[in-house]
Amino acid sequence: MKKMNARGRWLLGLSLTLCWLVPAGLRAAGADTARWTWTVEAGETKTFGFSGAEGALYVLQWGDGQTTYVTATGGQDIVTHAYAQAGAYDGLLRDENTVEVLEASMVYVEGGTFRMGATAEQGSGFDNQKPVHEVELNDFYMGAFEVTQAQWEAVMGTTVSQQRDRAGASQPLYGVGDNYPMYYVSWNEAVAFCEKLSEMTGETYRLPTEAEWE
Repeated sequence: MKKMNARGRWLLGLSLTLCWLVPAGLRAAGADTARWTWTVEAGETKTFGFSGAEGALYVLQWGDGQTTYVTATGGQDIVTHAYAQAGAYDGLLRDENTVEVLEASMVYVEGGTFRMGATAEQGSGFDNQKPVHEVELNDFYMGAFEVTQAQWEAVMGTTVSQQRDRAGASQPLYGVGDNYPMYYVSWNEAVAFCEKLSEMTGETYRLPTEAEWE
């Protein structure tokens, strides 16, 4: 199966009240932190140090197609990377909310065929898990991280507190901040998020199928 191009399927997943995935093509918040260019020999290891807000997620794009994700400690964070081939590489450090980081966070999943359903080894299972059947999937991309509150607000215009109030003002808040995952999101709202994100970016986003989750 061929890997899809930039306008292939990008999936947003929902687990309970959380939108799992980082969407592509959207600048929610944040800005470039650092850019650099260096020339390396084959097998050479480079070290990069930076300081970021404690708990914030950063991505290092090394220029050779490799990416490293770092959760900042609030002090000096040191990251190393070995280059397989000699050459000049343009590196980039971005915070978690920028367009390129969101795109880089989409994970390529190669399609294939598998047997889906409750097998004899798993016990009797539920009626809707039978019979075991063969499923074939095409290649797709799926997000590696949860949609943050900043990203949700940039697309939908609501904060986690407002989402909570819709569910019931007496419900607790489990964490509030730009880099916290979004929650108190219904299925219909997750679908609306995908549709609006698609309109904003020109890409096609949707929630994954049950088979794709499997």
